[in-house]
Amino acid sequence: MDETDEKSNSPTRTSVEFSKKLDGLSISNSPTNITSRDILPALSWDSSSDPENPKNWPRWRKVSIAATVSAIGFLAAFTSAAFVVGAPEAQRQFHVTNDEVGILTTSMYLIGFGTGPFFIAPLSEVYGRKIVYCCSVFAFACFQLGCALSPNMTCLIILRFLAGTMGSMAPALGPASMADLYPAKERGQWTSVLTMGVLAGPPLGNLFSAFLIAAKPWQWIFWLTLILSSTTFIVSVLVLRETYEPYLLRRRAWRRLNELKSTYSESPDRLRDLLIDIHTEAFRPPSLEQVIKRAVTRPFRFLTTNPICGLVGMFGSYTYGMLYLILVSIPLLFKGEDTDGKLFNYGFNATQTGLCYLSLVVGFVLGGFFQMHFQHYIYLRLTKLNGESRPEYRLFTILFGLPLFPVSLLLYGWSAQHEVHFMVPLIALAILAFGVTINFQSTMTYTAEGFIPYAASASAATVLMRSISAAVFPLFGQLMFKRLGYGWAGTILGLAVIPALPVPYLLYRHGKYLRTRFAFKE
Repeated sequence: MDETDEKSNSPTRTSVEFSKKLDGLSISNSPTNITSRDILPALSWDSSSDPENPKNWPRWRKVSIAATVSAIGFLAAFTSAAFVVGAPEAQRQFHVTNDEVGILTTSMYLIGFGTGPFFIAPLSEVYGRKIVYCCSVFAFACFQLGCALSPNMTCLIILRFLAGTMGSMAPALGPASMADLYPAKERGQWTSVLTMGVLAGPPLGNLFSAFLIAAKPWQWIFWLTLILSSTTFIVSVLVLRETYEPYLLRRRAWRRLNELKSTYSESPDRLRDLLIDIHTEAFRPPSLEQVIKRAVTRPFRFLTTNPICGLVGMFGSYTYGMLYLILVSIPLLFKGEDTDGKLFNYGFNATQTGLCYLSLVVGFVLGGFFQMHFQHYIYLRLTKLNGESRPEYRLFTILFGLPLFPVSLLLYGWSAQHEVHFMVPLIALAILAFGVTINFQSTMTYTAEGFIPYAASASAATVLMRSISAAVFPLFGQLMFKRLGYGWAGTILGLAVIPALPVPYLLYRHGKYLRTRFAFKE
């Protein structure tokens, strides 16, 4: 059996406590003796083909849920960078002259993107995935309306932070939802689809906004995201189903317990007391204080007590930060938004500059398809060769993707420095995007599979680290290109990845030992 699937099917802590309470007890005065066998099966699936298990749902239902989750991830990522081209217009309207304040509209969104999972992910592990998805998307849509009606820059920045907090649900819960729906041998392909949406969203947000801002005021960017998020909310309510197994099992056990209560309504006091005891201790929802404590501490404890989570988080920080740094460099190189006039640029207009983001989209899509097929093949091959499947097999393709970072960044920087044809830096951007997709999707799937049943909280910990880097990198990115020039800036960024080159190999070889040695304890 797959290692990760075995984890999800193992008895829960509640079921063990439940068994201790019921085993060996019998009710002599009731029509039928009651033992653990009457209720305990409700805390685990009846069989490997149990129709209530999300992994056994019809294919059309799983595909529709996975596609909806991927669409939510795309929407959140699309909105993160959509306002980059609109920020200068808002600055002029609100009489703000400091460019860093305009960048804060994106940076604060990404800070919210990182902090939101600390609350959203653990809530999903208590109250289920669907209610968290739907409430978050609804709040996200409300904040888009607020952004469109903002009376000043301060209000806009605050609302962007709140929107990012609500938009973080898909990156935090998406990999965990895929783990809920699919066994390990199928999971990687749908996680690739999720990754393509999360990564292709920012450049497409820039592209669509560039066309929109050329004809409409900057507020129309948020009217567009409001329309998209409202539509996504309606689809989420209609399509999504609850997929979190511990929540489903707890709900089913509660239902069966109530059926037993009805069956033994005339039972003696001993049976009634037993059922009440089980009901209050095994199935009582946690208090608000417990939920808040879990929300604040669990992802943080992952970062501080689990070296794998910290390493994957740092690795993702570089990958995601590099993506957003390159996003802010594109207007410098192609449009010429260098107020000092010291940097070379190709002199494109706003629409032509927006089209340059398509090179990133091409790389993301190609990287996604590469992962869907090649990573899937490697995972199955290694499983067959070694006689077991392990999450570490997901990291193998990073050995191909990571060297693309220095290659693409050097090509991008020095081709721009020597003012060669604009297609050369665009090709470099596509290569970079290809490598980003491989690294991002591999670590995302590895985190989801390596920390079941706490995949959402583990993902939240890594999302925080990479969102902080994505928020900080753009703040110094433009200044670095202006001070050093494209060539040396690209060289420094490319060399920065060298210390990370051994990390995927070390995790591949020793990841299983580290996961066992530093297993998360609630």
